[in-house]
Amino acid sequence: MNGSVNLVLGLVIVLFRGMLTASFAARMKLSRRWSWENTWLVYAMFAFVALTIPHSLAFLGSIPIRVMLPALLFGFTWGVAQVTFGLSIARVGIAMAFAIVGSSVKGGVKGYQWGGAKGSQ
Repeated sequence: MNGSVNLVLGLVIVLFRGMLTASFAARMKLSRRWSWENTWLVYAMFAFVALTIPHSLAFLGSIPIRVMLPALLFGFTWGVAQVTFGLSIARVGIAMAFAIVGSSVKGGVKGYQWGGAKGSQ
């Protein structure tokens, strides 16, 4: 019984995430008076400022720099990827942008699976 409850809960979470992923760009299409940069700025400020955990600066200050630096680097590259993805939606459309990104991710994962992880044997 517990396994089937976990399966149903997992499917509900996946469906909810799918709806959120599919609907995020619709707001950009409805706010035609703003450029896409302004729309993303509002969402980012809400997510990063309004929803922050209290005392987060003290927590971040306690993390060693050797741990923080890779996280900052990967976060920066993730941000660049999101900006270019937003530009691709504006240029080629939602369907084509998701098709290109989806096929790229699937190809990368399949290549990793076929090649195997080095040193994992």
